[in-house]
Amino acid sequence: MVPSDEDLLNLLNHMRKLETEDVSEDDTEKYGVRYKGKLITMINKSLIESQGVSDENLEQIKECVIDRVKIFELMEATDNIVELLKHASDVEYIEYQQQRLWGFPEDYTFHRWFDVPKCTCPTCDNAERVGTVERNISTRCPIHFSPTVWNMCVEVENGR
Repeated sequence: MVPSDEDLLNLLNHMRKLETEDVSEDDTEKYGVRYKGKLITMINKSLIESQGVSDENLEQIKECVIDRVKIFELMEATDNIVELLKHASDVEYIEYQQQRLWGFPEDYTFHRWFDVPKCTCPTCDNAERVGTVERNISTRCPIHFSPTVWNMCVEVENGR
């Protein structure tokens, strides 16, 4: 039996209620990230505590979240490849910065490079590969596909 749209909407609303049920106003103030006057996300309180993240680092983590959103907005607003590559590089820098602030080792294999705007690389395939060196790059991706690298791979494959 396929659930109706109404059933799915009710389930979604119930899940949202569960996500916010245990969040006090103090927690929202301390762990909430606001951008343009709106609460956009909550920083994981349990992870903050288990990693022993300082209040100073927590504030910097929140700033990183906002910086990432701003960069995503810039990426959405352009089709210029050079600008997209620069912004994608900025996101990569933020990923490393967040790992340091959280107290994790700097490791590019845990970055979600495929989540940037205009990336056409397969999200599900790459999400499954987080933590490994494997990447699934779309030949149509304006950010991650490089014809030069592609041609080099073809030459190697052909024994040149």
